Amino acid sequence: MMESYSTLTAEAAKIIQPLAALACAATCFDLTIEASQLTHQLGLAPDEIDSIALCRCAAWIGLRARQVNQPFERVGKLALPVLFSDGAQWYVLLSLTALEATVYFAGSDQTQKISPEALAKLWRNEVILLAKAEPITAKKQFFGFSWFIPVVMKYRHQLRNIILVSLLLQAILLVTPMLFETVIDKVLVSRGVDSLVVLGGAMIALAIAEPGYTLLRGWLFAHLSSRVGAELNTQLYRHLLGLPLGYFTGQQTGQIIAKMREMEQIRSFLTGSALTMVLDLFFVITFIAVMFRYSGQLTGIVLISLLCYLLFWSAVGGLLRKRVGQQYETSAQATSFLTEAISGVETIKTSATESQFNRRWRQVLARYVRASFGCSQAGNLAGQGISLINKITSAILLWFGVTLVLAGKLSPGELVAFNMFAGYVTQPILRLAQAWQDFQHTQIALERIGTILDTPLEPGSAGLVSNCKRGGSLSFKQVRFRYRPDTAEVFQNLNLEIAGGEFIGITGPSGCGKSTLTKLVQRLYTPQHGQIMVDGQDLAITDPTMLRRRMSVVLQESVLFSGSIRDNICQCRPNADEAHVIHIARLAGAHDFIIALQQGYQTQVGEKGGLLSGGQRQRIALARALMADPKILILDEATSALDYESEAAIMRQLPEITRNRTVICIAHRLNTLRQCHRILLLKDGQVAEQGSHEVLIASGGNYARLWQQQTE
Repeated sequence: MMESYSTLTAEAAKIIQPLAALACAATCFDLTIEASQLTHQLGLAPDEIDSIALCRCAAWIGLRARQVNQPFERVGKLALPVLFSDGAQWYVLLSLTALEATVYFAGSDQTQKISPEALAKLWRNEVILLAKAEPITAKKQFFGFSWFIPVVMKYRHQLRNIILVSLLLQAILLVTPMLFETVIDKVLVSRGVDSLVVLGGAMIALAIAEPGYTLLRGWLFAHLSSRVGAELNTQLYRHLLGLPLGYFTGQQTGQIIAKMREMEQIRSFLTGSALTMVLDLFFVITFIAVMFRYSGQLTGIVLISLLCYLLFWSAVGGLLRKRVGQQYETSAQATSFLTEAISGVETIKTSATESQFNRRWRQVLARYVRASFGCSQAGNLAGQGISLINKITSAILLWFGVTLVLAGKLSPGELVAFNMFAGYVTQPILRLAQAWQDFQHTQIALERIGTILDTPLEPGSAGLVSNCKRGGSLSFKQVRFRYRPDTAEVFQNLNLEIAGGEFIGITGPSGCGKSTLTKLVQRLYTPQHGQIMVDGQDLAITDPTMLRRRMSVVLQESVLFSGSIRDNICQCRPNADEAHVIHIARLAGAHDFIIALQQGYQTQVGEKGGLLSGGQRQRIALARALMADPKILILDEATSALDYESEAAIMRQLPEITRNRTVICIAHRLNTLRQCHRILLLKDGQVAEQGSHEVLIASGGNYARLWQQQTE
């Protein structure tokens, strides 16, 4: 007996069956999820998806998941549904009675009733328990120190080890002054050589143990710091890539890079200065309690010095924070200018403007040096002020301590021990001065990174849907769009219908919205009014990631990434076989020049494809777009960098390139658009003319005049 519990198509179930199993289980919790959505978001090959990856996916879709080892004898105690594996594939146990079990087979996308004995043969004890996650109703938590607590607490076992080692270190520090006290007050008075040998041996042992434990604690700190740093930077990078396109168009690249680098300052503070300071301050309380046993009067002097430290920090904190802020701002400006100059070095050289850029760099650098000097001076002021208070405190302690010894209220050994304890108290306070400077730096870093992490992400898959249709039809209904509230409208009540499989050409004067139209289709921009539909589904409720997976774009200046030619072509399908890669390269007119290179498809392209010519980069970008097998292909001046022979070769492949897909081709060179089924001429935010090349020529309008100008 067969039933269908899954909302997946058989084709989707075959893509990655572990995710199909999870999608089926999600339907039991009233969640409708597509395996293909999870496939892209997870970013793993089918053979890399294990129970950990499935638990991550479950969390994304609103489920709590936990992997356990459960023998078959206890299967009746499980809360269903659960995922289980036989080592080769995943299943969903939907229900279980004494007579039969209902199991979803992901490989065939079917649910089958089987006997408990048959279930036992599939059972291999690896089970994923599922439950509905509680809805999150809390307000958005803005970026701050609390953002890091869950990350740091993930490594609480390492924190526990650090605390244990610190306890041992502090125990050594606690015993050492007492040994000195005993040697001075007991051994020297009684001249007990035997006692001196024992105490000396103990002091040597402690002297050896202290640097050993200090080294161990340093290693534990470094290990914790590296792991926390890796996770923090991963989360920051993931968030950055999830931001909408508008964030990047409004920011300088150098500014973003400078902000990203601030995470290192935060990581260093949290796992270094801050953690050490907390541990030290905890033991300072213990040392102060011991010091009261020796002399309440001297301890009072130490406490007054601590108050002086606090007042001094309060006085210089504002100045230090201001200077640190100025240093960070000028540093970001210098990074931004340097990034921009290096990116445009070809323009600088061809325009012979090196001297002007050198002059501007000296100006930017001078501002940074002045700000850095001011920050350094503020730091020196803070450090020397703390040092002054420390020296005055030491002098007062010595004065009053000797007075107490002369008065017989304190022994010489007790005075030495007290001074050692006082050092244990003041040394963390002195380190606290540096930690205070680090804290000011970290606060500035938090503010700067907060401009990234407090920026809302582009709407993702949560609560959105993805159309399973792949017809490629597009519809614009009364669309109005402007880049900013203070700019003119690019489109004014635009209405446009594009059928699936249609080859559309778009032309018009510069600034008429040709490229903007395609960005609206990709949901990189959102219209202020109207509706854009893809295959009958409103983009406003469509998962943008899944939408863009069905599209490919070739821009006038397409970016290649460092790596080989094959890496770039196979960016969306890394495991594509060689025959398919060559077929795609032939379609894009790239195969002939690739095999002429010494290393062929393994030739390195350099940063942004800088080791290749503009035409070669364009053909590889076209091959990369075709490798994704998109249902909608957007060519935005894609052949503008090609010579006529290369362009003609691609034109001969157009029937194959455009087969079974919608193609939108933007071009100023009208000869490129002759094979289009329909050509749109945009003007003043509207479709001024449309029709085939022959129809538009015959109409004698603007298109015909442009054609005449280009063919004369």
